[in-house]
Amino acid sequence: MLPRQEAALCMHTETTKFCRSPGVEEIIRLLKVSANDADLENTQRLHSWLVELQHDASLEAGSALVHSYVRCASIKNAWSTFYRVHKRDVILWTTLITGYGQLGIFPQASAAFNRMHVEGEFPNHFTYASIIKASANTSDDRTVKQIHASLLEAGFASDATISNTLIDVYGKLGDIEHAILVFNSLPNKDVISWSAMISCFGKHERWRDTILLLSEMHQENMQPSNYTFVSILQACAKLKDLETCRCVHSQVAEKNWDTDVYLRSALLDTYMKCGCIKDAEQVLNNVTCLDLMSINAMISGYAQHALGDEAMMLFHKLQNEGLISDRYTFATILKACASVASTEEGTQIHVHLSASGIECDQFITSTLIDMYVKCGKISGARKIFDDMLERDVVLWNSILVSYTQEGTCQNAFDLFHQMQVEGTFADACTFVILLKACIGAAALVWGKQLHVHLVNTSLDPHIYVSSSLVDMYSKCGSLEDARKIFDKTQKRDVVAWNAIITAYAQQGHSKEVFVLFNSMEREGLEPSAITLGCVLSACRHGGLVEDGCDYFSSLISRYKIKPLAEHFGCIIDLFARVGQLSEAVDFLSRLPFKTTIEPWMALLAACKVHSNVEAAERAFKNIKCLEPDHIGAYILLSNVYAAAKKWDAVHSIRFKLKMMAVQGDGEHRELYEHACGSVEIDSLNPLMFVESTNELKCMDSGRY
Repeated sequence: MLPRQEAALCMHTETTKFCRSPGVEEIIRLLKVSANDADLENTQRLHSWLVELQHDASLEAGSALVHSYVRCASIKNAWSTFYRVHKRDVILWTTLITGYGQLGIFPQASAAFNRMHVEGEFPNHFTYASIIKASANTSDDRTVKQIHASLLEAGFASDATISNTLIDVYGKLGDIEHAILVFNSLPNKDVISWSAMISCFGKHERWRDTILLLSEMHQENMQPSNYTFVSILQACAKLKDLETCRCVHSQVAEKNWDTDVYLRSALLDTYMKCGCIKDAEQVLNNVTCLDLMSINAMISGYAQHALGDEAMMLFHKLQNEGLISDRYTFATILKACASVASTEEGTQIHVHLSASGIECDQFITSTLIDMYVKCGKISGARKIFDDMLERDVVLWNSILVSYTQEGTCQNAFDLFHQMQVEGTFADACTFVILLKACIGAAALVWGKQLHVHLVNTSLDPHIYVSSSLVDMYSKCGSLEDARKIFDKTQKRDVVAWNAIITAYAQQGHSKEVFVLFNSMEREGLEPSAITLGCVLSACRHGGLVEDGCDYFSSLISRYKIKPLAEHFGCIIDLFARVGQLSEAVDFLSRLPFKTTIEPWMALLAACKVHSNVEAAERAFKNIKCLEPDHIGAYILLSNVYAAAKKWDAVHSIRFKLKMMAVQGDGEHRELYEHACGSVEIDSLNPLMFVESTNELKCMDSGRY
């Protein structure tokens, strides 16, 4: 008979009399079964037998009872049993402390840990690991530091188990510097140590440090675990680091870990966020047995890229495979419908959701409201909202967003008033939504009223609310008020700094932008792409070419940020303002990565303003390397030649365009006709095509 079956037989009151009287060893063995099942009733029966045998106060039986009561979350019984044991050892103390920690009761765990010292029992490394884990339930890291100091005195500094737990707890409490200190002091780091530190960086969104730590891990010949790779892929997704993602993918495949659903979902999510849809589809196609987590990740990715048809096909495949959709599946497919404004498909999903028996909680309902809003069906969203018997702040926020996005700010504020009348307390998200509505309407009076309301509700110190206040005041023209809010904000993150830097950049205060940027770096914060965009904009307004080039270079080399169109636009405009378009070509040519066609097109367009034919021809040459038959580039170059009155060159390009239109597809013809006017292309003979230079001189050069 199996132990669990035997326990069930012996524990039943009606059959007890048919069981042989168990001995102490057998009861202790059955207590372990009860502990694994968290069966309080059986534990109490076994306890009563030990009392009858007068063995409940022994160390071995007491330890088993305390462990089982702890697993059953019966702390009162655990403590009373513990108290009855005459001679308590370190294992028994550790069992009690572990139990308190698992239940999140740190004060009792701490009290037991201190009492243990008073009674002359010294903790071992398991005890320290348990009390450190328990300390994660307190918001004060001073206690952890005290325990840390105690274990250093006890000589456990090099213990990997304790150090790994310390790293994890320091990370959870936000003290990343002490986590790094513990990690660096470990003489022999195991894979758990590396994974704990990588996870710690991830929790605090220090994504680049996460990737760097993986490189160090490889240098130390330490092989990452599947758990490590999940954390790394999260960083890759945030940074859009496709190179590292592919490297991780190859290692995962090599170790045959691609069957791990968590790893696979992380891979799918990363590829999708890097824009590599085909790679993600290939990962899913290689799956022999589909799982819901992977499908959910894929549908979510399709929704991010507004690929509603692909998301719906996968949703139907899920149904055909016999998998049962969960609430997250419905939420993601509704987002996919919203991304392409597919009311018909969204309504079908709504009906399917109602028939599935899944309860429409606030998460699902909010997504439904969002879907109807993005499909332009505000009335449908409002009906769902009004039909809800219980509406929490999340639902109120969802419908508030719909009115804000639609531009009906008055309706948003009317709804906010109704929310207050019905007794629902606004949260930070509510005020962020309403402050954005004020920006849209340039309603400084409403914004100030909200600010007063925020002060009265003690929500204004919230970092996102403060950033939204800064944004609202600056965009409503009150930069002074914006600065006052920023200066009063105690914990300023990148979002807060971006808000105030953007405010000064938009109003042309270049010097203050640089001052703020330097202050931000001194506080140890890494700028984002938005921050650098503001700094480059300030360089542009100030005509600071050298500074602009330096900041753009640091964007890539120092901050590892992939330049966006707005960054290129700032640099090109900066060169154009000072008439240095040839230098702009040199700058783009020297970049350590292959650029897209967009910055070159922007540069070509700027060449017309300055009639810089040489720079235009060099830019055009780079465009041809990227896309040889880009009609737009030919038209822009034609405009540059026309502005410089180089009519022979204009004639040559126009001839080339007609050749492309005759030989090309319908898209080429349409573009040509749009640029040069309607022409009966099929009737043209390019070899016979001749136009006089005089005719071209009379034409409106801006047309080409």
